[in-house]
Amino acid sequence: MAREVVTTCTRDCPNTCGLIAQVDQGRVVFLGGNPRHPLSQGVACHKAKEFVRRAYSSERILTPLRHNRKTGVWQRITWDSALNEIAGRMNEVKDQYGAEAILYYRGFAQRTALRLLNERFFNLLGGVTGTYGTLCGGTGQASQNLDFGCRISHDPLDYEHSNSLVLWGRNPVATNPYLLPVIARIRRQGGSVILIDPVASESKRICDVHIQPAPGKDAFLAMAAAKQILALGREDREFIESHSRGFCDFQRILDSFTLQELAQACDVPVPQIELLADVLLEQKPTGILLGWGLHRWEYAHHMIRSIDALGALAGLIGVKGGGVSQGFEEYAPYDLDWVGDSLHPNRRKLLMPLIGEEILKAQAPSIQMIFITAGNPLCMAPNSGKVAAAFAQVPFVVVAGHFLDDTAEQADIFLPSTTFFGRAGHRGQLWTQLCGTG
Repeated sequence: MAREVVTTCTRDCPNTCGLIAQVDQGRVVFLGGNPRHPLSQGVACHKAKEFVRRAYSSERILTPLRHNRKTGVWQRITWDSALNEIAGRMNEVKDQYGAEAILYYRGFAQRTALRLLNERFFNLLGGVTGTYGTLCGGTGQASQNLDFGCRISHDPLDYEHSNSLVLWGRNPVATNPYLLPVIARIRRQGGSVILIDPVASESKRICDVHIQPAPGKDAFLAMAAAKQILALGREDREFIESHSRGFCDFQRILDSFTLQELAQACDVPVPQIELLADVLLEQKPTGILLGWGLHRWEYAHHMIRSIDALGALAGLIGVKGGGVSQGFEEYAPYDLDWVGDSLHPNRRKLLMPLIGEEILKAQAPSIQMIFITAGNPLCMAPNSGKVAAAFAQVPFVVVAGHFLDDTAEQADIFLPSTTFFGRAGHRGQLWTQLCGTG
């Protein structure tokens, strides 16, 4: 008879939905939402439900493999053989070139605290080359760290205090289903929900207003709304004087444009800018929720910081139901001293978005071995041709994963890893302060 196991989705998704797995004779036969989870409340996305099929796919690799990169032939090997070969190569590289000749690349596919122990292993090995930056939300986090000292967003449960919402590049119909009841409640009570997105996403139908700035021009829209608030004399003067720096410089920037010029720059009609400012002022508190499409632009930090400034002028910072929220540091609940980064504070790190170029130019020592977990940089990183060329020149590559993906095809050794079905773990979350177990 099947039994139920309470678990949490550990995939690279900010929702981190609470799940219930039905297990029959040691095999998961169904995966669905946990109705007792305070946020997801029984909702599970299509990908989560279909993960059972992925976990038991006939294409999933279940045994270690050795790969002849010249001939393309794969050969099954034992765990002892694989681990002994990897350990031997690690010792050879470390002895001949130093630990920094080994690159450890940890991606984002499995987001549990247990994965941090991989970092500890490589730190204890001697401080190998690591990575910094991200392929995803790093711009938003860095921008809000500059603005607020530390990016701390509002928990989704706090939006029960919101009288209005601005979904700035956020598409909750597709990506945040637990926000839908909040949106319905706000609209039912007469509040406004504004979608700001160049694209008419699925969430347009659940919003009252859709504002479509020109792609990559969101900073001008935020500046225009800020200028309108200042023109009305409705800025939060107490917050500005007591809790901010740089207001006069920001005001000088705004004064160098007319409202019409800013409207033209973002391709948004002035009446829509006035409406946005009116909602922020008259329907407080307003929660502004940022999506991650904003990060995909050369000057993304200007866009996000302009929205932060707008939130400050409108009096939304530090109040229940308000804020400009981009996410949480998911590993914040854990004692990261255990990772061991302090053992080698000056160790070399390569920039993840430019990983191909960084590997190619690495010297003294050059990269002689790469160990990859939970990532597929040949598919995900920019300039995949350069990434492939970089991997091709590295003498020994190890990939741990589930399938022979693009990066695995460049590996010498492939190690099969478990899914979250097969291990216990603990996960922090990107959109909430809740922690999940799985």
